[in-house]
Amino acid sequence: MTKDIFERVFVVIGSEYNYMPVGANYLAQALSENGETVIYLEQPSFLSFVKNPLYFWRIFKKFFYLSLNKRQVNIITITSKILPIRKEIFLKKIGLGFLYQLQEKLLNLEINLIKRKLKKKYSDGSVIVLFNDPFSYKVAKKFKQSIIIFRACDRYDKYPGWENQEERIKEIYKKAINESNIILATSDFIYEEIIQFRREKVFLFPNGYQDFKQNILFVPIEFRKIPKPIIGFVGAVNDWIDIKLIEEATKNRPQYSFVIIGPVLNKKIQTLKTLKNIYILGYKKRYILSSYYSNFDVAIAPFTINELSKGINPIKFYEYLAFGLPVVSTPIKEAEKFKDLIYIATNTEEFIKKIDEALQEQNSQLKEKRRKFALENSWNNRAKVLIQIVKESGK
Repeated sequence: MTKDIFERVFVVIGSEYNYMPVGANYLAQALSENGETVIYLEQPSFLSFVKNPLYFWRIFKKFFYLSLNKRQVNIITITSKILPIRKEIFLKKIGLGFLYQLQEKLLNLEINLIKRKLKKKYSDGSVIVLFNDPFSYKVAKKFKQSIIIFRACDRYDKYPGWENQEERIKEIYKKAINESNIILATSDFIYEEIIQFRREKVFLFPNGYQDFKQNILFVPIEFRKIPKPIIGFVGAVNDWIDIKLIEEATKNRPQYSFVIIGPVLNKKIQTLKTLKNIYILGYKKRYILSSYYSNFDVAIAPFTINELSKGINPIKFYEYLAFGLPVVSTPIKEAEKFKDLIYIATNTEEFIKKIDEALQEQNSQLKEKRRKFALENSWNNRAKVLIQIVKESGK
């Protein structure tokens, strides 16, 4: 079969494709919408397999049937993160290292299968592999002779739970930085960190907004029982969300309804359930989120100010702004870029007062300015920039 039937193929390595989409998912979709052939290698965890046994079928079906469709994102499930990376050293110490060896052997079979499929249609230089965390570099580097892109999104060594393995993560991170062909840094802080030890082919590449145009708007059934005004948060409730700040705001403004949407990864938020004006709605599917956004009066971004939050460029900023919403945020470094569009509060008292101020806002021009900003910073436009980077940078 003749190679280069299509110009090139992007292989994007990320987390589960359909659960709580993040930048990798959005970028894969945007590349596809820009006419690129896209394979998305999703890496479910062991917990994902327990919750959804269909992942077992997704793992094995590619050995029987594997096709590429240029008109959509081709999702392929691989086994690279079934075993917990965080517990790897401990499990090896207690004699379970063979499990990681088995996982690696299965992963090699999977990647070799995918590479054989690609080799029929593409030359090595037309395969672009993009990964989004340093642990996924072990997958990316298996695509030898391809163009490898590392999209650096976080300060990975500052993640909660990694306190005793910071040096290990830094080593993996630097290896991924030094050995990749192209680096995309999502925030100024991460960009400045990277260029301390590498300057060639490093690009500032922030997050963006995924268009909700195909979604149908409706009033969520939960909102029919929630009094106005609604102060909303959408996102994973993890350790870098300031639970204490949410609690103080909720207590000090009992006349406001505080709605939390997203998977709860920080159990501390459960202590807020005793407050009558907080509503913890949990995870909602992506395609109905627009109905929740459109019923917010104010959106909040209550990030904890710490070493981890220094590097984040929040996707939620772009999504909040796409609906013209007034946004109240804590003073993370990237918030400064949005200062003409959002409210930034430096302490708890000011955060609460900024919510009051945002509720009183009556500025249609500012709303339109927010929407315009989000559309200008869409994932579709980000994909166009990436395609141009690849064309100009080569290998």
